[in-house]
Amino acid sequence: MAQEGRFTLRWVRYFVKRLRQGKLSEVEDERKRQGRRRELPSIFTAMLVGLTAGCKSLRAIELLTESLSLPVRRRLGLKGRIPDTTMRDALVRQHPFEVRKVLWAIIEDAHQRKALEPEGFPFGVLAMDGRDTAVDCWDHHYAQQNTHEKTYLSYGLVRTLSCCLASAKAKPSIDLVPIPAETNEMGIFPHAFESQVRRFGHLFQLVTYDSGAASKKNAQLVVDWGKDYLFQINDERRFLYQRLKLCFEVDKVERAQTETLKCKEDGKVVIRRLYLLKAKEGFKDWLHLRTALRVNSQTLVGGRVVHEEDRFFISSLKHTALSYGQWLALVRNHWSVENNCHNVWDKFFQEDSLPIIDKDPRGMVVVMVLRRIAYALAALFKSVTQRSDDKRQMPWREFFERVRDVFCSASDSQLLPLPEPQAATATS
Repeated sequence: MAQEGRFTLRWVRYFVKRLRQGKLSEVEDERKRQGRRRELPSIFTAMLVGLTAGCKSLRAIELLTESLSLPVRRRLGLKGRIPDTTMRDALVRQHPFEVRKVLWAIIEDAHQRKALEPEGFPFGVLAMDGRDTAVDCWDHHYAQQNTHEKTYLSYGLVRTLSCCLASAKAKPSIDLVPIPAETNEMGIFPHAFESQVRRFGHLFQLVTYDSGAASKKNAQLVVDWGKDYLFQINDERRFLYQRLKLCFEVDKVERAQTETLKCKEDGKVVIRRLYLLKAKEGFKDWLHLRTALRVNSQTLVGGRVVHEEDRFFISSLKHTALSYGQWLALVRNHWSVENNCHNVWDKFFQEDSLPIIDKDPRGMVVVMVLRRIAYALAALFKSVTQRSDDKRQMPWREFFERVRDVFCSASDSQLLPLPEPQAATATS
């Protein structure tokens, strides 16, 4: 019981304080003044309460706002139930850029608290990756119109670029960049990268990306900003891929510099081996390329190899800047954006199957930003604020259930050390 009480106090105190640091009241409300029933900070607060409690629909969030305990309601500044229609009408009218400011403020606050310090690396690492979500509508900006290759039916595709601080213990999402319908990952990379450098350049030195943005132009852009890159090269038709493959064959690199072994629950064993070379002349005009990497992955079942593949990477970082173990960890850490972010959004938030708003592309993107805020809050709490390793490794499903219980049952005695809010922001 004492442990439950500590979790309750710690989570509510953390959540209330982080929302204040998020500066919800500074987000520009694009609704008409006439007819507003709830102020925007109250709606955002309700959404974040629902998302951190694992709600997957506006109706579920509405029911949760009705079930909040009175002490929690007072400290959050919420007065009564917030209808799902009110939330939807407000969300579809907001601009994603304005909502992203809340995420930026929370990340900057985490930096000030030293909650984003690099772990296992001498510098910060930003992992970027694209993400597509199919919907039944399109607006030719936030959702691109596509045609199914078999049924020939039209559908919309909401494309975004996820930014994850992969070097931090919590691996939080620090931004979401919408990809306009007229471009792609390769084309949006300069804008997305420059915006991250201007806003969070102090948090990272190296950016990682898969082959979706690996080009000489993008690599040069990274170097021109005084940063380093690690890009994957996987198109066998490219000269660079063939040159990398040839270099590792000509140099007869037979012994891996380091390797890792992972035993999975299904009995499979995965062995990853790193082969690293100092880049030589001959990579055409990639003058900033200093290190080439080959990662060989083998999957074994019962001691027999059932799958094997080679992946090639290039970096502007000197080969001596990291240990061999750190280089392999850097390659693996890129997938933090997939394993720690996308996996949670798909498996637990069910973003693809239950996007909450699916008939308005802009409103859908706004909800996606709010979901990143909720994930950042939860991930930072789990990995940094929680003090024991067991609590930090709590499964996500259990975490959401405990948060929901706290919101619905926390009493005054459990929250006594928490001050009352100075001013409620629930209604106009």
